[in-house]
Amino acid sequence: SVTVKPGAKEDKIVKEGSEYKVWLKAKPVDGKANLALVKLFKKELSMRVRVKQGSTSKRKVLECL
Repeated sequence: SVTVKPGAKEDKIVKEGSEYKVWLKAKPVDGKANLALVKLFKKELSMRVRVKQGSTSKRKVLECL
């Protein structure tokens, strides 16, 4: 489970228990924040993921590929 905060000053991932909090510079327009989220997980955690649920919500469920 991931909570996303778009429009932040920097891209950052913080793990809290079994959840992640993610700050993204990208705005939630035309799927840009979701794309930035997937790229950030790949870059920072070497994990390939996709948004499984919550593509239009701040709370998302990701699936590892």
